[in-house]
Amino acid sequence: MESVGENSKTEITPEMASILNRPSGPLAIDSKAEKIVVEPQVLMDKIFIPRPEKQRHFIAAFLFSFYFGILGADRFYLGKIFTGLLKLLTFGGLTIWAMVDLQLIVSGVMKDRWGNPLIDSKKYKKFAKKTIFWTYVFVLILIPITVLALILSWPMIQPLIDKMMESINTLQSLNSATGSSQSVDINALQDLLKNYSGQ
Repeated sequence: MESVGENSKTEITPEMASILNRPSGPLAIDSKAEKIVVEPQVLMDKIFIPRPEKQRHFIAAFLFSFYFGILGADRFYLGKIFTGLLKLLTFGGLTIWAMVDLQLIVSGVMKDRWGNPLIDSKKYKKFAKKTIFWTYVFVLILIPITVLALILSWPMIQPLIDKMMESINTLQSLNSATGSSQSVDINALQDLLKNYSGQ
């Protein structure tokens, strides 16, 4: 391997390029060329970052992004370790980065670390879009229903909460009256439980 220039590009032979090459990769070569000049980073990626034997699947990337996107699981799966760590440490860029990555995966733009497109992205795009849509619909319906149920049931819940707070205060007063080292009177506790249960 000869260096052309001190810090710019590296010259390799066609035989070396064919060993490092993928059919659609950045080292696609002319078979008649005697020498090929490539960026050093491309060469380092080819030699030191192992290429996967199989391409990454769209469904797996989508599910990783959908459920664990803020932890960077989708980026780790796609071989993007450094940005996966950044995403993990920033909680998915405060979820903004996670949502952007999810959209990139669903639209089919996202590729793996080696530039390969995701397998079956066209086949499962509709599934991914429907999953996101129905999840948002479910959340947007569930939250208002939950809030409404809490508001409507508050008159029934409030007396129970008041009784519980009163019981806690009574227990504390019993403890302080009998001293922390002595046990609480059993009869007093039974009376307290009867009052609480409404008997």
